[in-house]
Amino acid sequence: MNISPQKDAINFETILVDSSRAIAEFAVDFIAKNPQYFNDLMQLAFAKKHQLSMRAAHVAEMCTAINPDYFNPYIEEILKNIGSYDEGVKRSFLKFFFTYNERLNDEMTGLLVDHCFRFLNGASEAIAVKHYSSKILYEISNKEPDLKYELIAVLEDQIQKNNNLNHRFRIRMLEKLYDETKLIKE
Repeated sequence: MNISPQKDAINFETILVDSSRAIAEFAVDFIAKNPQYFNDLMQLAFAKKHQLSMRAAHVAEMCTAINPDYFNPYIEEILKNIGSYDEGVKRSFLKFFFTYNERLNDEMTGLLVDHCFRFLNGASEAIAVKHYSSKILYEISNKEPDLKYELIAVLEDQIQKNNNLNHRFRIRMLEKLYDETKLIKE
């Protein structure tokens, strides 16, 4: 690509023409050098333009590896609306929350927990959304041990329903939770 990140603005709609790693890395590099354009990227992620929004959300999540603070102004909006986003956008935002859930205050953590349980129980949710939801719930349950029991119940229910969540992952997580809850009871 022939854009000089220091001089030129960027139109993410024309740049994010596919989901290739090279294009995503180009966009991440551009944002790293020009963080003032992160808002443009987020607005495209929020725009509900299926493929473009998914790609923009993915790039935004990748940018947080450089600077997690990029998401700070958007956390509240994301949490309020995460249920309305397409699967790819939701997955990218959940991936961010999995990595950086400790940045949330108690109220936002509670909202994230509610969303994750709803996604985990949702019959139509994508496997990746359920996967990140269960990982987030597990991480938060390490700080809030009572959540472990609710997570066990939901995962057991998912197994009985033979739901989409990766079976091997579910079993491993349940085994960890069973072991950990024995420690809590003692």
